[in-house]
Amino acid sequence: MKRLTIRTLIVLSLGIALAIPSLASMKDMAAKDASAEERHGQKIREAKVEGYELEYNLIDMREAMSGMKEHDMAKMKSHHLMLYLKGPDGKYVQDAKVGFSLTGPDGKDQKTMAMFMGEGFGADIDLKAKGAYKIRTKAVVGNKTLTDEFTYSVK
Repeated sequence: MKRLTIRTLIVLSLGIALAIPSLASMKDMAAKDASAEERHGQKIREAKVEGYELEYNLIDMREAMSGMKEHDMAKMKSHHLMLYLKGPDGKYVQDAKVGFSLTGPDGKDQKTMAMFMGEGFGADIDLKAKGAYKIRTKAVVGNKTLTDEFTYSVK
């Protein structure tokens, strides 16, 4: 019985000792800025608004989920739009409310709220029709409201 208790304590101690460096490296990874190469999708815009840097990346979900069944693909949005928002202090903003509003080439509007993921804010959008899309962004950071607008063309 005494040996079993000692062995159990040794195994638990080893497990904790091995887990601590992993947790520390996870914390470092979360604090480190992701470079453009580490981000998914294609960078489609960079802008500056009131001292904040905005970088937009677009992920084609049809490419990313190419192994899925056709009918599952038909139900999902065609793209995922990410906004990476860096504050005047040079750090990525993690606490904000971000929304996207799009007007497609057919005149139809889409509105969606983004959620925080990684170092950015992302939302699923539909860019299935070819043509120009007007994309408007609203980000509320503390008591500051940032807005940005641009056109993206699907060929």
